[in-house]
Amino acid sequence: MKNSIKISFVITLFFLSITACNKSEGTGGRATIKGKIKAKYTDTLGQVVDSYGAQMHDVFIIYGDDNDTYNDDFETSHDGSFEFNFLNKGNYEIFTFSECSSCEKGQDSLILIPVTIENSREIVDLGEITIEAEGRATIKGKITVNNVNVLGQVVNSYGAQMHDVFIIYGNNDETYDDDFETSHDGSFEFNFLNKGNYEIFTFSECVSCAKGQDSLILIPATIEHSRDTIDIGEIIIINNV
Repeated sequence: MKNSIKISFVITLFFLSITACNKSEGTGGRATIKGKIKAKYTDTLGQVVDSYGAQMHDVFIIYGDDNDTYNDDFETSHDGSFEFNFLNKGNYEIFTFSECSSCEKGQDSLILIPVTIENSREIVDLGEITIEAEGRATIKGKITVNNVNVLGQVVNSYGAQMHDVFIIYGNNDETYDDDFETSHDGSFEFNFLNKGNYEIFTFSECVSCAKGQDSLILIPATIEHSRDTIDIGEIIIINNV
């Protein structure tokens, strides 16, 4: 009876040791996956004009390669570096997101990197992962309405509320890239822009135009530095009264 108990105990220990030696993907080990996120700024022509280590940028890890959701995340340091520590051997997926100039409006681009840890103390360095950065420049202004009588005299003026203003990235597009509806005081601004050339335009009633036609007001603007705020000032539109 005692011998059978001893044998059963030894078998249990054996299977426990096998289980302990065959840990699945996840934490509990001594391996590391690390890397660095580098953000690049491009101008309206797609040329890289600036780059830096992306601070406070989210990076995600999936344990295994068939999970629907991520298992952990890391916010990059001041220099864009990140690392996931205490990992077991196995397969992992590292992913992050980048701004995407060619994607549909509001969508980001997914960057996904499969990683395999083969040794229990391995340090896998993914190196530099480049993302497209969101710009930090602004173009702003204000639309003012002048009410004009039949004699061409300005009766009164006010900030144009809910008036459409448009922006073109570059200066050779046939269609606009974004629009803005003015605030209660006629103000507008386009944020998160990269360096480069832009065109701001809006429409005004026209005294001298053919009936039913509006007048186009187009203003070119150039952003020379990544954090510029370009104030194009007051844009006057006419309302015939």
